[in-house]
Amino acid sequence: MAETSLCPACAAENPANHAFCGQCGARLDTRTLTAADVRQQVEEQLDRLLTDRDVVEYMIAEAAAERVMGWAKLFAFFVGVILTILITIVGWLSFDVKQRLKEQSKRLAEQSNKLMHNDQTLKNNANSIDEMTKTLNKAQPQLENVQNTASNIRDQYAALARDIGPLQAAQRTATLALQQAEQNNATLQRLTNRVTDIETSAITCGKEAREKKAASDKEAAGITRGAHATTITALRALAEPTNSLRSPRIAPFETQVWSLDATLTSYKHEADGDYHLVLQDDHDYTIVAEIPDPRCAGESRFLDAITSARETFEAQLPSTRTFRTVAIPVHLEGIGFFDQPRGQRGMAPNGAELHPVLAITLK
Repeated sequence: MAETSLCPACAAENPANHAFCGQCGARLDTRTLTAADVRQQVEEQLDRLLTDRDVVEYMIAEAAAERVMGWAKLFAFFVGVILTILITIVGWLSFDVKQRLKEQSKRLAEQSNKLMHNDQTLKNNANSIDEMTKTLNKAQPQLENVQNTASNIRDQYAALARDIGPLQAAQRTATLALQQAEQNNATLQRLTNRVTDIETSAITCGKEAREKKAASDKEAAGITRGAHATTITALRALAEPTNSLRSPRIAPFETQVWSLDATLTSYKHEADGDYHLVLQDDHDYTIVAEIPDPRCAGESRFLDAITSARETFEAQLPSTRTFRTVAIPVHLEGIGFFDQPRGQRGMAPNGAELHPVLAITLK
């Protein structure tokens, strides 16, 4: 086997007689080396090569890794920021779109409700129109009747217009007659008033118990003014006196003022100037009350009361020379008096009456 030598640079085997390595071109050590020398050289060479290359490669790899990690972190940071911004924008847009969609949905719901309401209104209007149409169809014959009636009325009016001339003449005649009648009534009223004035001025006061009837007698001074309530039945139940017109006042009836409620059924303005009143109760019993003419009671201590009662009566009822029938509730006050019954209208059987009347209220 031929001897060889190892290249101190690349450890390649070379023929022992070569001065340079056939692999790397390094100069070969021509001295004779033992196997242990060669092994030592190879190990040293390998350690050096491994150390230099690994360190360099490791350093390069570490630097590259650090550079890559830095760029990766920076990239991740920017990517995160961009993603965060995008997510925020997308979220805001989604919220805004959601709100708009809610509002749009609400408006659509309102419009839908309005449309439904309008649709119902249209249906109701349509039903109303149908009902009105039916009503008009039913009323059509009536309208035709009304038109025919109107036509007849126009014809009648035209006929009346032709006859209006004679009617106007008759109306003028009636108007003149009415005016003449009013003039005649005015003349009659003046004559009636004149007759009344003559009768009044020519009045003759009664002579029979005149002072007692007008409460101008001496005993009238003892009559108390306070009125005592009574009834027609109670007055008719009094004992009838004898010769009452010429006797002194009979107590207590003729010495007190009495009040009662009754119904005035008739009255008359008598020739002696008194108003003769017929009073009736619920049992159809009657008595008489009389209001003297104040001119015939000039000396009476009750003249003011007599005058007031007379004025109250004449202000509400007209004077009449014949009995006038009425039905008027009254309240009156008067002095008791026993008259002589001679068939006077409404006279109580015992002749009890209120004479003179001092106050009267026609209800």
